[in-house]
Amino acid sequence: MDKFTRLLSLVALLEQSARPKTFEEIREELPDSYTQSRPETARRAFERDKKDLLDMGVPLRTLDVADDPSGSAYVIRRERSAVADPGFTGAELAALRMAATAMALRDEGAGLADATDGLRKYGGMGPAGDGPTLAEIRLDSNVTELFSAILNGTPVAFTHSDRTRKVLPQHLWSMGGHWYLTCHDLDAGASRTYRLDRLEGAVLPVDPAEERAEKPAAGIESSDAAGPGGRFRPWEFGDGPVESVTISLDAPSATVALAEHPGLEVVEAGDDHTVVRLDVRNREGLFSWLLSFIDRAELVGPPDVRDAFVDHVSGIARAGSPQ
Repeated sequence: MDKFTRLLSLVALLEQSARPKTFEEIREELPDSYTQSRPETARRAFERDKKDLLDMGVPLRTLDVADDPSGSAYVIRRERSAVADPGFTGAELAALRMAATAMALRDEGAGLADATDGLRKYGGMGPAGDGPTLAEIRLDSNVTELFSAILNGTPVAFTHSDRTRKVLPQHLWSMGGHWYLTCHDLDAGASRTYRLDRLEGAVLPVDPAEERAEKPAAGIESSDAAGPGGRFRPWEFGDGPVESVTISLDAPSATVALAEHPGLEVVEAGDDHTVVRLDVRNREGLFSWLLSFIDRAELVGPPDVRDAFVDHVSGIARAGSPQ
């Protein structure tokens, strides 16, 4: 079991436990995590994991007990009362509710997890199970391997277009039902972006003894679909024909959009709205970005792109309506 999965398993066990667990209980309940033949070796591995979690800010507490040879037991207790009420309005909670019920994560060979439990704590959800799931983001072994490599700053290798690529992963994101990776190609010495379902076979860690990766210098472009400052522009990621699309944003949304993408072409700037022009290669990426502004952004033209966006939103509404 890789370190990333082992740490997640340990956190899940200690957070869900009704009482503190001794190391022997942890070892028994996580047989794939601490299976070293010598108890002292397994204990050292656990102590390293415990230190890593504490360094990451996980509130892992060590308690004194009498019925364990080490005299210690472990538990994770998060202070829920320390989370301040963010003060969402009714409309904001409704928008978050739509997003939480529309998307879910499904692990490979496992069950479905969603974001509704956290939102329910803020009064934004009804009873458990309400609302349809409109889409899923799937997690597989390649995604988890790349997440682990990003966290640890370690290189990986995979096959793409019949070539083995050795890369230092930098950023993962999901768009349109697909995972994308931004990385630094160690052989080419340049930034690259790959769609994960187009990789051939498994993503494998690179032995540090064979390949010593250096992180690329700050300021390197994160992808060919990045604007100034390396910001990823989802509407530019693709190889389709370029369409000039006009978007009108209200004042608060324009502030956010221009902060994220300072190189956007502004064609009109008013007190209450700003109009920008985008060169679009990927309509799906554009529509996903627009929906992040809910009703604060309007696709002005051209008419065929506007009609396609209306159809896209109508399809989401139909999928979410009671049958």
